[in-house]
Amino acid sequence: MSLDSSQDSPQSGNHEFELALGLCQAGQYSLAQEKLESFLQKNPKHAAALHQLGLVHAVQRDFKAAESAVRAAVELQPGEATFHSNYGNILQYLNRPAEAMAQYDQAIALEPSFSQAHFNRGLALQKLGQHESALVSFTKAMELSPRWDDPVLNRGNSFLFLLRYEEAITDYDRAIALNPSAALAYINRGALFFKQNRPKEGLDSFVQGLRIDPTNASAFRNYADMLAQLGDCVSAANAYGRAYELSPSENFALGSCIHQKVLGADWYRLGELMTEHRQRLARHEAVAAPFGFMGFAETEDALFAAANIYSKEKYPVRALSAPTLFPHDKIRIGYLGGEFCAQATAYLLTGILEAHDRDHFEIVAFDNGRDDGSEIRRRQNAAFDEVIPISGFTDEVAASMIKQSQIDILIDLNGFFGNARQGVLAYRPSPVQVSYLGCPGTMGTDYMDYLIADETVIPRGSELFYSEKIVRLPHSYQCNDDKREISPRIFSRAELGLPDTGFVFCCFNNIYKILPETFDRWVRILKQVEGSVLWLFESHPVAVENLRKEAAARGLDPARLIFAKQVPLPDHLARHRLADLFLDTLPYNAHTTASDALWAGLPLLTLTGSTFPGRVATSLLRAIDLPELITTRPEEYEAKAIDLATHPEKLSALKVKLAKNRLTSPLFNTKLYTEHFEAALTAIYERSKAGLRPDHIEIKA
Repeated sequence: MSLDSSQDSPQSGNHEFELALGLCQAGQYSLAQEKLESFLQKNPKHAAALHQLGLVHAVQRDFKAAESAVRAAVELQPGEATFHSNYGNILQYLNRPAEAMAQYDQAIALEPSFSQAHFNRGLALQKLGQHESALVSFTKAMELSPRWDDPVLNRGNSFLFLLRYEEAITDYDRAIALNPSAALAYINRGALFFKQNRPKEGLDSFVQGLRIDPTNASAFRNYADMLAQLGDCVSAANAYGRAYELSPSENFALGSCIHQKVLGADWYRLGELMTEHRQRLARHEAVAAPFGFMGFAETEDALFAAANIYSKEKYPVRALSAPTLFPHDKIRIGYLGGEFCAQATAYLLTGILEAHDRDHFEIVAFDNGRDDGSEIRRRQNAAFDEVIPISGFTDEVAASMIKQSQIDILIDLNGFFGNARQGVLAYRPSPVQVSYLGCPGTMGTDYMDYLIADETVIPRGSELFYSEKIVRLPHSYQCNDDKREISPRIFSRAELGLPDTGFVFCCFNNIYKILPETFDRWVRILKQVEGSVLWLFESHPVAVENLRKEAAARGLDPARLIFAKQVPLPDHLARHRLADLFLDTLPYNAHTTASDALWAGLPLLTLTGSTFPGRVATSLLRAIDLPELITTRPEEYEAKAIDLATHPEKLSALKVKLAKNRLTSPLFNTKLYTEHFEAALTAIYERSKAGLRPDHIEIKA
């Protein structure tokens, strides 16, 4: 979108106006504004001068003043197409695309061959999410100006949004042919290649675009997104950092940079970046990508602010009202997710899918991922009444599919995590929408009605930090599958890289949950327990190298850090037998990994945090009746770890208690959990059926 001043030619004798136009061409906008305002004091109804003043205000980003001036010009000279088109552009800058459309339509009615107006109309339609209509406007602009690359590039963007990938690539290639310096065409084509699982071509195209325009912050952020998805946390952190350096206001680049750094255990300048992040978030700036932020957020209000800003920016409300409940004999539950495969969410969820009461519930999966052919997916396919793939459809089409399926309660399993489809939820395809399991916190938006939790992860009084109404289950909010297989394989210490003797602390959490403060605690513990080692999960090689360097910097032999390679889940559960005590992380606890440890018979020591992600392990330990392993202060956590490691009889007693509780307490009682979960769904349904607004719900044991 650009501003067109070609119609503003001075009338004979208007020397001051002519001088102002010259100053504009020279980029002297402040002086030009003074001259125009002086001229307009003597000629208040000079439409061209008012129009030019509006453009000067717009260039200086004073869009309210720009709107006032250009609107006055339009009223004085309504037959000038350029005035209407630029008025529309200013309205777009003010985020009023629907009003802008009316101005573009008027410009086109006055001058049907005005290619700039057709192009700008296409941009407004894109902003309104009307990509099919945008294609028509861009195509018309292309016909009128066949050598102009911008309409071709933006038509490609609409094809990309509509998942018409081959047509998008054709347009990006055409835009490059028209303008070999069209950096965005290379960059957008790179993103498209990545969506088509062509990462090498995608990276090459991105690099070409960034060579042309090395100051494009948005392009660096998109490049970083691709690198992050490829698992290159080092390059991704650098690219996010570059985007942030180029433009500190680049949406969410700072938070994403921090997340990628901690994925690689790169703690250089980490405290400084986190402080800057906290300060900018406190000013309500768009710096926090919510999922990554959960790894280092310390307060519930900060998490709420991050979620609210992100949801408004990325996935605003697309529909104002939900459909009403449909007449069914059974309650129809839709599970929306991208991880119906061999992944943590599926390992937790599958048991309750199989245990659902089929006399009262029908369950449908809306799959934004893929069928990976795994055993867990086979079980899920058998459990669902229907599995509907949606990954190949736009948000609007996918939402329409859900609505046509007449779902009574739509359960989102992703939130901000993984293959999420928050844009689908923004269309309100279901009468009731519930956040569950995948996102340990609020979505910060009005189109999510309920959040499944418990009294530990969301204590009384914390409701104000959540946009959803809270449904509290009686034990832990986290479900578990009591059919999870533990391999009978007996591992030796040697084959897993563990020393023949000595106490084995372990933490199989993702590396991004390990922050310097937690690592400091672990080093102090290891130094107090002679011969002990710390067994961690091996992720990115650079993280292994960095953690060993951090150990050495703290005076700990790096050889005391042992890294576990990825193995099939049954074997992973079985190798827990060689660990003595699981040490939890903060501010983001072990979640599925905590259940893994407890299911495998390994005691887990946690430190209760101040946010939902930091209270999950406490919730699980309460549900399995092991309060002895819950601490509330860092000093208590360290002392307890050292005490258990140096008093084997105490640890042995805990292991005996865990073995007894494992099959008798609520945590791993899938049938009991499902009954409580279904009671919650029924209570939600009955409120909706009665026409009542969502409210907090508590399910009793």
